[in-house]
Amino acid sequence: MKPRRVTQIRKNLGLTQIEFASLVNAHHMTVSRWERGTLKVNIYTEKIMEHLENGFYSWPGRNEITISDMLLTAGPIETFCHLIYWSKY
Repeated sequence: MKPRRVTQIRKNLGLTQIEFASLVNAHHMTVSRWERGTLKVNIYTEKIMEHLENGFYSWPGRNEITISDMLLTAGPIETFCHLIYWSKY
């Protein structure tokens, strides 16, 4: 994933590097390094970012839910857990 894309995903979500880091289970300095291109995003985190980039997340039996809504109602930890669980499908 290109550094520009990491930055774009984060900014489209309206998150700081610290907030984004919490969502993708990384340190905020790691996010900074991804955005500068000094560190490559691993495939696992890239998959999560791709879901975030789509701007929504849905799973069987549920209506479409935006990432922003999940962050507001469930918080970053539960949102992250949902993304991990459903990224397998």
